Amino acid sequence: MNRRKFFILTLIISPFFLLHGNDVKTAEELFKQGKWDECRKVLNVLLADDNVKKLSEPDKIRAAAMQEYIIGSNPELIAEHLKLAKEIAAHSGWLTPDLLNHSTLLIRRASDWKDRGILEYQELCAAANKLLGQARDNGEPDTALKILMLQIRSHNLNGEYNEPLKKIIRTLHFYYPPEKTSTRKLPEGAARLMTLAGDQYMGLGIRANSEREKKDAFTQAARYYTWALAGTQFADPQFQHLSDQLYYCQEALKLLGFQLRMPPGVRPRSSTDVAMIDEMLKHRRYQDVILATENNKNSSMRVRRAAALAGIGDFEKAVKTATADGITPADAPIVLNIARTCLAGGRKGEALALLRHYLNYASATPDAGAALSECAALLLDAGNYQEAADYFLRFSEQTPDSEKKDRAVLTAAQSYYKAENYQKAIELLRPRPFHPDSALLIVQSLIRQKKHAEALNELKTLMPRKTLTDAQRKTALRLAIACLNGKAPTEEIGYCREILERFPKDPDSFESAKRLLELYPQDKTVAVDDYRKLGEWAIANHLEHPETVPLIIQAGTHIPDVRTRDELYGKLLARPDFTPAELAALLPHFNSAELKLKFLNRYRKTFANTPEVCELYYQIAALEAERGNRAEALKHCQTILSQKPVYEYFKVKMLYADLLSADGKNESARRAWQELLLTDLKADKMQEIVLKLSTSREQSGEYKEAIATAWTAIPLDGKIAPERKETIRALLKSIIRNAQKINSAADRQDAEELLKRL
Repeated sequence: MNRRKFFILTLIISPFFLLHGNDVKTAEELFKQGKWDECRKVLNVLLADDNVKKLSEPDKIRAAAMQEYIIGSNPELIAEHLKLAKEIAAHSGWLTPDLLNHSTLLIRRASDWKDRGILEYQELCAAANKLLGQARDNGEPDTALKILMLQIRSHNLNGEYNEPLKKIIRTLHFYYPPEKTSTRKLPEGAARLMTLAGDQYMGLGIRANSEREKKDAFTQAARYYTWALAGTQFADPQFQHLSDQLYYCQEALKLLGFQLRMPPGVRPRSSTDVAMIDEMLKHRRYQDVILATENNKNSSMRVRRAAALAGIGDFEKAVKTATADGITPADAPIVLNIARTCLAGGRKGEALALLRHYLNYASATPDAGAALSECAALLLDAGNYQEAADYFLRFSEQTPDSEKKDRAVLTAAQSYYKAENYQKAIELLRPRPFHPDSALLIVQSLIRQKKHAEALNELKTLMPRKTLTDAQRKTALRLAIACLNGKAPTEEIGYCREILERFPKDPDSFESAKRLLELYPQDKTVAVDDYRKLGEWAIANHLEHPETVPLIIQAGTHIPDVRTRDELYGKLLARPDFTPAELAALLPHFNSAELKLKFLNRYRKTFANTPEVCELYYQIAALEAERGNRAEALKHCQTILSQKPVYEYFKVKMLYADLLSADGKNESARRAWQELLLTDLKADKMQEIVLKLSTSREQSGEYKEAIATAWTAIPLDGKIAPERKETIRALLKSIIRNAQKINSAADRQDAEELLKRL
């Protein structure tokens, strides 16, 4: 594929999708695409002090959640926030509210990091504990409870339950002594402390290995939950949590052979088995879940077993288990979570299968829109463009958000485009309100259908619009160039020049500069000065681009005035460095020896036996010879010839011999030429050397030897290639000239006869 075809293909091979503005939706789109750096920049703007007040509470939560996830996904950001946490913990003079706020943030982040397997969560807990050690409750029960709850969360994250339990009991007895507290009218603070105590015993029971330890821990947990339940109103959401915890304790003790009597009026929200399994999943007891549900054919249990299998990394079996049968809407969120677990583990195929399964049975649930979007994105990533487009359209029909709907339709059209269903993409976008991205995709589709004239007309309608972004305008200009493809050079030149003027620093603009070099010879209105300006544009904006030097050289070939040409080349001195290969390619195009020396003095490299450096030193030797500095030229030739292997032996040796001859060292020069004759040479090269040897003999007065040497290169059969005639003619004239000097009639007559035949 030639460069021109490649240039056009890169313009239309993939549609684009641009995001505008720094809003939460933009951040979410970038987040879904995995563009962490771009998303983080948007979030930094959104969550800045001046802007965060403008966000609604749900948007604040979404933005903060994305920011936290990105922090935990980048080792550099993890290290940065650990350093910041330690600095905050080391700072003295914080007020208690500040200490609590900082500790809350650190513990929330530590919890998230632990869930994601980031070991540095322990360092965050340590920083939070240091802050909490400075906090004082000043005798206020609410403040004391806040401090205690944060300390407990930190301990629990590290698997510690005994120490928090001691603190809870101590605080409970201090603020709510038994003699002053009635379980019938239990204060809210006391109920919360008892719930916390029950949670610690629950943790001890789950962690314990012996039956006796488990029985004692679950019994104590049930006792504290019962006390807390007595002080909790039935309408309080905490009432249901305590009920479920009590039933969990009852079932755990039943498995151990003990019976727990439940308080009257307590009703579990879900079946006991499911609640227990959910608690196991919460504590990542995946193997226990797998064993407990192995023979249970209940649909809810099967889905939870699949979640546990995904948790231990057995993704294939998890998918097979989850999709073995249908799911209820109540269990659908678990399937969605399994899909996301697979996605987090890099198993996109398994995630896709689960999302499809979810949508088959839960297409009417609130999370269906998100599942459709994720499924479409995975299909797009997998190259299933046609199916991806269908899912994007389904998502557009379901979402109430008009902006998301427009984006989904555009992405569906892009997917049809990638599926080479160009007409479908056009039909999908034509009826919709105007949008530059949609218009450009229509143009790309028309180009793919080879409807270049129609595509160009669309672009001419689009390009005058002032609302186009720079990226959209640049794409439109490049598509216009692709439409013309040399059919209207003057018009195409105009578009290329606009790209150079509008986007001089853009790396893609260099392609337009190269295209101008191809178009200029086809336009009679282009002047010599246009080539100079093009070269100066490349130097000013893309000085170190790898193709700048070839472009400058090519532009220079169209500048007949050698002084103007050298002035253009001289501007390349602004470049910090040249490779030996670039310098060697550039020097032969300079007319001025002075300019060559400027470049050599600035960019010459230490000699090394590489083709690039050897070629550069050969050119240096030729330049020194041109300036009459033969000693320096000989030195460089000797340096090259002393290497093993020798770079282009014939070329360098010839220059070396010519320098010796010019310096009057005829014997040495002839020896060098004779050494060349010992190598494997073609006839024309051999004849060139023989002519030099014959001329050297003549200059030394060795006329007879000159004649004999010249005759060795004359073809006896008279067959002489056209390109060798001048060399043979010179040899014959040398024979005639030397024969006259020694009165050798035979040599003169034979040479004259052969000369006439030429």
